[in-house]
Amino acid sequence: MNSNLNIHSQKFTHFQIELTKLLALFICLLLSSSVFANNIATKDNFNPLIVDGLVCRGNDATKCSFITKKYYQNVGDLVDPDEIADARLRLGTLQQFRSVSIVLEKASQRGRVNVVFIVNEANNIQFRLNGRYSHSDRSLVKDNIFGLNAGVTNFNFLGSGKQLSFDVSGSYVNTSYDQNVSAYFGDESNSKNNNLRLEYYDPHLLGSVNYYFVAGLLLSQTKREEAMVREGTDNNVANNDFESYHYNLSFGRRFGAHSYAAVNVAGAKFKGDIASITDSSFSPAFSLEYGWDSRDDLIFPTEGSSFSVLLNESVFEGDTTVNDANGNSFIIENRKNVSVKYSDNIGLSSNLIFNYGIEGQVDVNKLDELDRQPFPTISFGLANIDSTHSTEGQYQGWKYGLSLPINTNDLNIQHPSFSVEYIYQTDALIVNLSLSYLADIKDVF
Repeated sequence: MNSNLNIHSQKFTHFQIELTKLLALFICLLLSSSVFANNIATKDNFNPLIVDGLVCRGNDATKCSFITKKYYQNVGDLVDPDEIADARLRLGTLQQFRSVSIVLEKASQRGRVNVVFIVNEANNIQFRLNGRYSHSDRSLVKDNIFGLNAGVTNFNFLGSGKQLSFDVSGSYVNTSYDQNVSAYFGDESNSKNNNLRLEYYDPHLLGSVNYYFVAGLLLSQTKREEAMVREGTDNNVANNDFESYHYNLSFGRRFGAHSYAAVNVAGAKFKGDIASITDSSFSPAFSLEYGWDSRDDLIFPTEGSSFSVLLNESVFEGDTTVNDANGNSFIIENRKNVSVKYSDNIGLSSNLIFNYGIEGQVDVNKLDELDRQPFPTISFGLANIDSTHSTEGQYQGWKYGLSLPINTNDLNIQHPSFSVEYIYQTDALIVNLSLSYLADIKDVF
């Protein structure tokens, strides 16, 4: 009898313990749900923070107004975390700063904060040195191109973030022709080209946040020799020397997070052997441009994309009517090309970045004629970046690229191009060395 009571007592005790556990779990669930509900209510009733002031630190050589113009909020606005992230991205792409951080600090009143921009300034003067070699191996024409470029940029011209750049460049091109075309172009040609370029960039035209202005001047000198070599005859060499003067202007406006629109003006004048066949009146040519750029860096982007579409004057012009010597008229169909570019960057790891893109032109007169459209180019790239000393503004790395011009009619790739590039970058110097090779491959697909 007693043993049966002990068994029942043990079972009842075990039941009490399990019931107590269930009650404790139920109470915990009630408390958790209550806390969660309170959190939701708190969020619903939360008073958003208000921008009380914009503060800059570390800007010994840069005006605070230049920095804060990259942040599209004003005193009195509600703090938008997305705007802070966008401002950090815009400032991070500038060569003026090695690093940028943005923090919120309490202001004098409850519910108000100061947006603080903490920058580590880089050198205002940066030098550039570029060297390149390119070999093009096509069936009828072969090119060897050597190029050198040296330049300097003042990123704080006039003390307010305006930029002034000066570049000197030279190139040498040796071209040899197949015998099937040498009767028209000669056996080979050599050309030397020297350029001087001056460019001014105002990121905040007349102190505005959204408007910017670019102006550039280019002086170019070209000397070209064409030689036709035949056995038993003296070399027949033809020389062409000419100079060209170019200018470009851009008036643009930023809007949204990363978008922009611009009106571009360009013109050129030629002197020398080519002037008689080339427009040399400095007449302006206009174009309209729209795009966006959300890349986190212009030299070594690790994320973000860029896009642009350019409409030139020809899109808005009609065809040209020409009269011959006999009084007969005929129409020359003008190409109305729209240029389009797109690229994107994808991080595979902390130092390995994959990028891809497409660029080309679309003739709006021939939208229904695929075989008469200009060939687009699809590109793929891989960047290996060493950012060990990024806090000092030092980066270095390799870029590998593949460009594929696609015949949209039959999907043939005739002239793929391979490139390799080494870049060493500090806040005072950028060194860029590149090699490229263009092959002649037919009927890949």
